[in-house]
Amino acid sequence: IKLGSHAYPLDTPINRLMRYPLISIDQNAEISVAQNMMEKNKIKRLPVIADDQLLGMVTMSDLNI
Repeated sequence: IKLGSHAYPLDTPINRLMRYPLISIDQNAEISVAQNMMEKNKIKRLPVIADDQLLGMVTMSDLNI
């Protein structure tokens, strides 16, 4: 698997690829907050959380960024 300029074998542990800490947003946050978080952190997907549970994802294309 190639991510960016790095190539990883398929048996690479996922923790080598993930970003920590997790950047997420509350389900009641405004769209502008999500947009700002994504731009500030240079991420294309933002997990939506409620009561410590994943509800879904919002993407840059969802926001037409």
